[in-house]
Amino acid sequence: MRLVKNSGKNKILLGYDQARHRIRKEIFDTLRRENLSLDMMSIPCHSCGSKNVRSIEIRERKRKGEVKVLKCQNCGRKFVDNLLRSHLDFSTIATILELTSQFRSPSLIVRELEKRGMRISKPSIYSVLTKAVEVLIEFEEIVTFFEPTYLVIDDSPQKISRGKVWITNLIDAKSRYWLACVVSQTRSLDASLEAIRRSEPLLQSAPSYIKSDGYQGHIKAIKELGLKSVYATKKENYGIVNEIESLHSWIRSHLPKEAVFKTESSLKTFLEILRFKHNFFREIGGKTPAQRVGIPFKPSMGWKFLLKIAIWAVAEYRASEKRMELGI
Repeated sequence: MRLVKNSGKNKILLGYDQARHRIRKEIFDTLRRENLSLDMMSIPCHSCGSKNVRSIEIRERKRKGEVKVLKCQNCGRKFVDNLLRSHLDFSTIATILELTSQFRSPSLIVRELEKRGMRISKPSIYSVLTKAVEVLIEFEEIVTFFEPTYLVIDDSPQKISRGKVWITNLIDAKSRYWLACVVSQTRSLDASLEAIRRSEPLLQSAPSYIKSDGYQGHIKAIKELGLKSVYATKKENYGIVNEIESLHSWIRSHLPKEAVFKTESSLKTFLEILRFKHNFFREIGGKTPAQRVGIPFKPSMGWKFLLKIAIWAVAEYRASEKRMELGI
């Protein structure tokens, strides 16, 4: 979905190219296989996009696990089978993601990994989490593409060490898919606009309407984008945004009451990891939101599989662009 102004009116354009569609289908076919293994998802060359790649060694590193080194048979480049370009292996990164989604601080994660014989610094943990979130978001824009019913937008305050910020969330009402979360210093029109715009690559068409609790920033943002707004204050209709209140309760159960986040950036990273946990691992009525929008990912696959699939999908998509650019 794309919202663009044309002669004062908004038109919906489908921004879904053939490469995305092909890779999405390939990912879904792979996820539906029996006896699925990580070895089925080898990534193409980072340099030329060729799929003619073979493993040449497993590199062992003291306290930091092992990585697979690949060599492209087309251009000769050697590279690590890890789009995150991290010195950590998949298992370790997946463990860090899982522990973060359980609200373990980087300090606690450092101690937990030390018990497992791995010495990893807090800056390394922050770095790999940031990179993992970037890849997961890019992956989401490849695999998530569905017809929405109506959306619900709402916000709530959150303490951080330097004061208070606002978290603006947007969900699809039918699937409960958490489309976007935006952290801002104030409750604002810009935050509402950003939340709605972030959902655009994930939706096949515009929602029938977007519901809110009557906050003017939400209403103005919805109307500015040419969408239909349905709203009422909580005094007029206390349950107007019930669909998203259950998400807020779930988020609060994962966030501490005290202010432990030092910066907006650290809170944003945590919320994105929490968003993927909700969409891909939280079952609501027997299905996850991701399954409800057609993504055949099973929660039992775990963070390691999700990360591997994300890296594979993003690498394939970038390689397709590279092959087109080079005429391969």
